[in-house]
Amino acid sequence: MDWSTVIVAGVAALVGVVVAFVADRRRSQARRRILSSPPQRTSLESLAAPEYLSSDQVRSLRQTERAARLPDDGALRHPPVTSDQPELAAGWASADFINDPVARRAVMWDPMVLMVETVTRWQYLPPVIRTALDADRALVVVASSIDESIVTTLGLNAVAGRLRCLCVLTDQVADVPRLVGGEVVSSADLAADYVPATSWGRCEAWVADSDHSWIVGGFGTQPQPNSSSRSSSMPKK
Repeated sequence: MDWSTVIVAGVAALVGVVVAFVADRRRSQARRRILSSPPQRTSLESLAAPEYLSSDQVRSLRQTERAARLPDDGALRHPPVTSDQPELAAGWASADFINDPVARRAVMWDPMVLMVETVTRWQYLPPVIRTALDADRALVVVASSIDESIVTTLGLNAVAGRLRCLCVLTDQVADVPRLVGGEVVSSADLAADYVPATSWGRCEAWVADSDHSWIVGGFGTQPQPNSSSRSSSMPKK
């Protein structure tokens, strides 16, 4: 046996182990330095200052947007409801949903109606909103309680014309399915993004003022006036 060859091979193997150990140690040290170092931050000076609207500008925007969304034929000024139309003792949750400023009503044509116990977090609503947007339909959310910040957010989106929507607060949520069909969604199911197609209510139009809602052509079980006999207006309040 050539012992010199064995010794050389052993030394080479030992050197290889040492080199690998040193390289791994350096990589570990580099990782620790990255993890322990503070994150890179964008300089505050490099960020443009946000622009804010004054209260007067917000009021002007709301009036302009609402006027711009009124159709030329004046359809919103004379909603197709009558005094014998099914009525709910609950109106719009915010004046931001008004799109008929003359009658101070919110009118949603052919809406998708979501009936839910309560809405406590904004994160629960985007899938619902996406469903309505994909269907190119207005959205009516009927609940016993909706967080005020959610009502504000939806209202401002309505004012800006980004979303046709309406929030209605009522303790009569359980009665709404008989007017528009569908079923009440529990708060837990809404949080879990479980809103099956059978949950949605439908109607030809949902008309609301500050105190009442009128359901035109609802798909529920309650008999409704024949569409051919509906008047183009209702008694002014």
